[in-house]
Amino acid sequence: MSTTDFLCGFLAGATVGIAGTLLFAPRSGRETRQRIRDTATSGAQAVRDRATAVLDGGAQVIDRAKQEVTDAMNAGRQAFADARAPKTAAANT
Repeated sequence: MSTTDFLCGFLAGATVGIAGTLLFAPRSGRETRQRIRDTATSGAQAVRDRATAVLDGGAQVIDRAKQEVTDAMNAGRQAFADARAPKTAAANT
C-alpha cells in the first residue's frame, strides 16, 4: 500500500465519518463541533505518525543502500589493488 493510497483512503473515511456524525448526531451543535474537532485532531495525529514511520523507513533503506555501495566500492578497490600487486611470491614457487 502506497502512502498516497493510505492518505486518500484516510481522507475519504474521515469525510464520510464527519458527514455521518453531522447527519445523525443526537447531540447539540456545540457537542458535535467539539467531537468533530477531537476526531480531526486524532486523525491529523495518525497521519503525522504514519508519515513519520514512512520517512524513517525510507531513511533506513537509504542508509543500507549507501553502506552496500560503500562496501562494493571498497571491495572493488581491494580487487584492483590485488590485481596490480606484483606476483613475486607465486612466480618464485
